[in-house]
Amino acid sequence: MKIQSFVEVVKEKFNKLNPYFRGTRTRDISTVDTVVLHWTAGSSVRSDIDVLQSKNFGYHFLIDKAGQIYQGSPINKVVSHAGQSYGPRGEFVNGHSIGISFSMLGTQGPSEYTTEMFESCLALIQNLKPSVPNLKYITGHHWVSPGRKIDPYTFDFESLMNELGPEYELWKTGDFPFPKGLRSCKCVKFDDNDPTRCIKSEGKCKGRNTENRYSKRNLNFKVSDISFQSDLDTN
Repeated sequence: MKIQSFVEVVKEKFNKLNPYFRGTRTRDISTVDTVVLHWTAGSSVRSDIDVLQSKNFGYHFLIDKAGQIYQGSPINKVVSHAGQSYGPRGEFVNGHSIGISFSMLGTQGPSEYTTEMFESCLALIQNLKPSVPNLKYITGHHWVSPGRKIDPYTFDFESLMNELGPEYELWKTGDFPFPKGLRSCKCVKFDDNDPTRCIKSEGKCKGRNTENRYSKRNLNFKVSDISFQSDLDTN
């Protein structure tokens, strides 16, 4: 299959890694409909790249604090960035998503994202659209892997969606289209004193087979997996 083209956002801000992060397989670009945003939890883009390449993980794109964009893989390649996950098309989000990660520790709250990071992320997604015509859903690692990952929950998704416009949709844990093969369980009321604690849910939230339950109840901001190991391509 011919590798899809990519419109470079700003030439002086765009770099292609050599070598690329390892891609596990080639995919039909028409199946790609989701962008998953991340943070690297690293101190610099150079150290991020070194660690990711040594462990065979990666992202399609990295964005540093100056807004410089690094392409880590052709967009028609599956890269290990989301791992065990659920999204708009069901399981194995790696197979139908583009991983974009901010090079940052993720420990300083919303202020850690620079204006340049935000603007480059926006421009990148907009410029991917001609090459990825079915691109529609924007989500975060914390939403596709609830209870396992927290990045990048401090990012201003609302502002990003306002800038992107109506042809894109924000996808969160428990939102429609609901992942196939899982029991519907969605939080409808959170504790006023603790917005991370669900006190009322609707759907099939009780009973056995709890591993098949996908719910906003699982969302939390405590890291349960500090390694990259579970972000491998799982399909």
